[in-house]
Amino acid sequence: MSRNLKLLAVTLAELAKRPRIRLKCTKPIECPTCGGQMEHSENLTFGAQMSDTNIVIFNLSGHMCGRCGEKAFDSRSSQKIEEATREKVGGGYECKITRVGGRQLGLYFPKDVLRKMEIKPAMTALIKPLTRKKAIIEVT
Repeated sequence: MSRNLKLLAVTLAELAKRPRIRLKCTKPIECPTCGGQMEHSENLTFGAQMSDTNIVIFNLSGHMCGRCGEKAFDSRSSQKIEEATREKVGGGYECKITRVGGRQLGLYFPKDVLRKMEIKPAMTALIKPLTRKKAIIEVT
C-alpha cells in the first residue's frame, strides 16, 4: 500500500509540473444573434449592474461576433461570472402602480423579481419609506 501511495505522489507531482493545455475552437462559429462570424478572444469583458453594484470582470475568454458584438464565454469564464454574481440580484425592474379599489393602490412584481427573490403569495412585505420617491421593500 505504501508503494502505491508513493507512486501516486510522484505521478501527481509530475503532472503538476506540466503546462496546462488550452484547447481552442478552430471551427468558425455562427453568431446566434445576427448570423455573423464569431472569433475566439482571450480579452473579453463581462459587465452587469446587480444590487446597486457594478460588476466588471476583465480578461475572460470565449468568442465575440465581429458584426454585432455578441459574446459567448467559455466554461472557465462562465464559472468566474457565476461565482461573481451568485448571490447578487439584478436591479432596475419596473412595475406600474395600479388602483386596486377605492383609495387603495397596488403594484405587481415582475416575474423575474418573484423568481430571484423566491416570493410566495402568503409572504408579508414591509415597506420602509426613505424619501418621497424612494422606499425599501423587505419581504418576510
